[in-house]
Amino acid sequence: MSRWGFALTTHKWLNIPDDICGIYNGHDCYWTARLLPHLIHDAKRLGQREWWTQHGEPFQYAVLDMNRRGLLLDRAALNTYRAQVRAELQESDDAICKAADEAGFTYTDKFPNSRDQVAKLLYGKLGLRGGKTTASGKRFSVDQDALTRTLRDLRVRDEAHRPLLYNLFHRTRLPTILTRYLDVEPETDGRVHPVIK
Repeated sequence: MSRWGFALTTHKWLNIPDDICGIYNGHDCYWTARLLPHLIHDAKRLGQREWWTQHGEPFQYAVLDMNRRGLLLDRAALNTYRAQVRAELQESDDAICKAADEAGFTYTDKFPNSRDQVAKLLYGKLGLRGGKTTASGKRFSVDQDALTRTLRDLRVRDEAHRPLLYNLFHRTRLPTILTRYLDVEPETDGRVHPVIK
């Protein structure tokens, strides 16, 4: 946690394409299955097999049972929360556009979704210290880690831009919440059957 109350993370795992994750998960399952006999042998040899049978196995069956039965999904609550997150996203966008207007920054209709335009606003127009550059090293990054660094290194003369940075940081999380965590539809039984890894 940083002193501003949010995590110092880049969430790189959230940006990995599903097909790559699928390959990784397949390899992970295969090699875990290959290791299992060796792990059981070592656990017996070290006297840990008893701990597993008392604590690990019962939990395993509960997780598998939860997966089989599924989790009942409250559609009304899900829709309410989706609407709330979309409203927060719109509120953040409005605040970011207002700050850009007040700074005299000219932007297109893609703003604030355009990372290039956000970087030009922060590091070009407002003259904030850049947190880090992109992988190519040719331009400033505006991912969560970069925004955190910019906030951490904020000069006294730039304090007026702190709300803009907070809104940008908050905004980076909202689309992920909408697409990764709230894009859930129940099956015909009204339940979601999670895949537990």
